[in-house]
Amino acid sequence: MNDQQPQQGQPKSDGRGLMKKVRNIIFVVGILLVALIIWAATSSNENMNSDVTKTVNKKTNTVANTEVVNKVTNQNSEPETDQQTNTAVVNEVVNQNSAPEATNENVNTITNTAVEDTYTETTTNTTAVETTSNDAIISEHCKREWPSDADMEEYCIGEQNDALVVLNQGKPSYVTDAQYAIYKEECKREWPLDFSMQAYCEETQSDAIVTLNEGNPSYVTDDEFLVIEDYCNSEWPLDFSMEEYCQETQFEAVNTLHTTESSFRGECADTWPEDFGMRVYCEENS
Repeated sequence: MNDQQPQQGQPKSDGRGLMKKVRNIIFVVGILLVALIIWAATSSNENMNSDVTKTVNKKTNTVANTEVVNKVTNQNSEPETDQQTNTAVVNEVVNQNSAPEATNENVNTITNTAVEDTYTETTTNTTAVETTSNDAIISEHCKREWPSDADMEEYCIGEQNDALVVLNQGKPSYVTDAQYAIYKEECKREWPLDFSMQAYCEETQSDAIVTLNEGNPSYVTDDEFLVIEDYCNSEWPLDFSMEEYCQETQFEAVNTLHTTESSFRGECADTWPEDFGMRVYCEENS
């Protein structure tokens, strides 16, 4: 009888184990289901937030672009506003002055005054800059010329300043504006750091112009002088001193040709039609 009891109780034990397994499975499935629902909700929120962010950014960009457009529009419209204001001011001035001539005179007076003030200010500033620059040039030049002699350096500075006074005197009355501009620029280019030599160069050039203005000597015909003048000017267009020397040389050659004879005169004249000096050389060496 004791051997049969365990056989009767065995099915009850198996039933309880099966129910326990079923509950466990249901519990796990429930957890998985809850996790799935949470994941789906989270993903939906992220998509919604992304859409909202894009919408906000789009609206922000639209607002910013609108502000930029409005700003540009306002800037573009400002000149028109200024023009309208200026027009109103002008109309008011015209209405206050009944006579058109008086109005024009007032406008010209105001304009000329403004221009003169601007010119005066600009000239003053330019002079100040040039003075500072000239002082620096003189100081550097004299230090370089007399590095170990303070007395000579001081003398050099005084000499350079005196030369500046001469350079600032302007053109002589017998020199044309074109001639003055030519030798002024050339002397400055040749002696950019030595005002004393600039002044000497200008003096030499202006003296040469005096001689050039005297014309041809009595023994040179007008036709010969025209040839000489054109030739020397083409040879030395920027150096009146050398142009003067060229003319003097040509005058001497003409005098030689007038006082001598040569069987090669025609041939040499054909070979050197514009250079009387070379004609003499040609005749003497033929």
